[in-house]
Amino acid sequence: MTSLENIIYKCREAIGAGVPVIFIESDDMGLIDEVLRTGKVVPYWYNTTEGWMRDDDHTRQPDNIYVCNNNLRNHKMFTGSWSHGYGPGGQPLSKTFLPDECEQRYLIPQVPGGVPFVIGVRNYGVAANGVPTEDNDRNIMNFISQRLSSLPGDGIRRCTLILQAPTVSLPNGSEPYVEVINVPPLSDDEIRDIILQFAREKGEHPYPRMLDSLTVDLRGFNRRKIIELLMRIRLTFSGVFHINAEGKSSDIIRQAKEQMLIKEGLLRLKKTSGESASGLERIKDWVESRAGLIMDSIGARDSWLLRAPKGILVSGIPGTGKSLLAKAVAQSLQLPLIQFDMGSVLGGVVGQSESNMRRVLRLAENMSPCVLWIDEIEKAFSSASASGNSDSGLGKRIFGQFLTWMQEKTVPCFIFATANDITALPPELLRRGRFDKKFFTFMPTKEECITIFRGIIQGSARNAAEYFDPAICSDEFLDEVMRYCGKHGKFLTGADIEGIVEDAKFIIYRAFKGIRPNGPVYTRDLFRKALFQAIDEVQSYGETDMDRIADCLIRLAKNQFAPASETNLINLRNVDTRRKTIPEYEGARNGYDELLYEAIRNELEQAHN
Repeated sequence: MTSLENIIYKCREAIGAGVPVIFIESDDMGLIDEVLRTGKVVPYWYNTTEGWMRDDDHTRQPDNIYVCNNNLRNHKMFTGSWSHGYGPGGQPLSKTFLPDECEQRYLIPQVPGGVPFVIGVRNYGVAANGVPTEDNDRNIMNFISQRLSSLPGDGIRRCTLILQAPTVSLPNGSEPYVEVINVPPLSDDEIRDIILQFAREKGEHPYPRMLDSLTVDLRGFNRRKIIELLMRIRLTFSGVFHINAEGKSSDIIRQAKEQMLIKEGLLRLKKTSGESASGLERIKDWVESRAGLIMDSIGARDSWLLRAPKGILVSGIPGTGKSLLAKAVAQSLQLPLIQFDMGSVLGGVVGQSESNMRRVLRLAENMSPCVLWIDEIEKAFSSASASGNSDSGLGKRIFGQFLTWMQEKTVPCFIFATANDITALPPELLRRGRFDKKFFTFMPTKEECITIFRGIIQGSARNAAEYFDPAICSDEFLDEVMRYCGKHGKFLTGADIEGIVEDAKFIIYRAFKGIRPNGPVYTRDLFRKALFQAIDEVQSYGETDMDRIADCLIRLAKNQFAPASETNLINLRNVDTRRKTIPEYEGARNGYDELLYEAIRNELEQAHN
C-alpha cells in the first residue's frame, strides 16, 4: 500500500466511523487536493438538478467537496452565507449571518441521499508565528459542538473537516474528536516507481546503479518535488539517466536539501571543505570501512540484509579534536554535515518543542545520506537525567522522541555525537543499540602531539614553505619542543597546541613590528625561541585540570569506551575502576609520556586517599 492509498484508507475509515475532524500532518499543501481528487474518500456528488455541472464535466468543483487555504474564517459554513441555507424564521439567507444567528444545521448544502460533505483546509492555521489563530480554534470547537448536538437528519452530521499542516496544533478540548494521520516520507519503492514512471514518459532507459543512487538522494521529498528535481536534472544534463548526469545529479538534489534546511531554520549546514584531523586513526578507519553501507544503503539491505550504521559517540576531555573530527569524517565521506542545536528546538508555546523535535528528526531523514553532528550531547539532553521538575518533563519527552528515532531509523543518517562529561548523559543513551560504537579521546601522547604540531603548522597556509623553515616540522625539532613541555609540566591537548603555535607567531610578528623579512617568516631558531616563550606563558589543560583528566579516565573505563587512536597513553583495561588506580608506567622513556602518566597516577592516588 502506497502512502497515498494509506491516507485515503484512513480518511475513509474515520469518516465512516463519524469522526468530525481529520488532521493530516504533512508539509505537502497539495496533499488534500490529491486525496480528494481520487474520489475514493467520498464520492463526487454533482447537483445536476440545478444544472450546475454534468457528470462528465470536470471544470467545476463537486458540490460536496470544498477546499480552502489556511483558515476557516471566510468559509461559508462559518459565516452563514450558503445560498441553500436558511436564517431565522426559515427565510433564505440573503446576507452574511454569524453562526449563532442562524440554524447551523441548515448551513450545509442540501445534498440528497446522505452523501457526505468534506471541507479541506490546506496549511491550516499557519501564520507568521506558526500559531493557529483564535478564530480557527473557535470555529473548530463550534463545528464539533454543533455536530454533537445535531439531529439525525441535519446536514452538519454528514460534514467532515480535513485539515493539513506541517505540525499538529489543535484547540484544547478537541482532542477526543480529532483523528490525526501522520504522513511518513515516501518509501524507497514509491520513489523508485516515480523515477521509473518519469523515465518512461520521457523515453529514457534507467539502469540499476543510477536508479539506486537517485532513490537514496531523493528521500524526504514529496511527489511533486521529486518530479521537479528530475525535470531539472533532465534539463541540465540532457537526460536523467544520461552519462553526464551520473555522479553530478546529486549536486542538484543536495542544493535543494540545503534550501530545505535554510527555510526550516532548525538545523545548520556546516562547511567541511579542507577539514582534517591529526591522529584518531581508529575512528577514521572504522567510519571508512562502513562508508559503503552509508553510500549504498539500498544495495547493502537488498543483497546482504545489512542496515545502515546508526552512528558513533566520541567522548573525552575538551580540546582533543572531537568537533574537528566530525567535520573530517563528513569530508572523507563527501556527505553534508548537519549540526543539531537543542536551542533551536526549544519553544515558548506549549507543545512547540516536541513539534520542533519531530520536524528536526524528519529533516535529518530527508537530508540522508548525511552526517548529523550533535556537539556536546550531554548539554542537549542533560535535563532528561535530572530528577527535578524544572521543565515539567519537557526534557524527558524530547529525549524520549530522540531515543525512539535512534532505535528505529533505517535511513543512512549517520549520527556523530560528542560528549565531554558522560556522567551527565542519561544511561539509556549509552546502552547497545543506540550507537554502533563508543570511542574515547584522551590526552595525546608525545607522538600524537608531534603529529598535531606538524599538521597545524603545515595546514596554516596553502604553501607553508613560504612562511616556515622546513626544519621546524622535523622530528628532531618537535621532539625538543615536547621534551621542554614535559620537563616543565606543560601537558598539552590539541587545543593547547593550536594556541601555542598562534602565540608564537604573534610574538615574532610583534618583534618585527609587522614588517615581513625576506625569505621564510618563521626560521628555526626564531620560532624555537618564540615557542618556548609561548609554552612558558600558557596554562595548559594538563597543568590546570589534572583532576578532571583523572575523573574522565575512570568514567571512560567504566563505560567500556574504545580508543580512538592507535597509540594510547593508558590502556583502559588496566584501569582499576573500583580502587581508581592504574599500574606503574612501563612504556618508553621519552621525556613526556612517562611524566604525563605519572602525573595522572599521582592524581588518582591522592583522590582515592
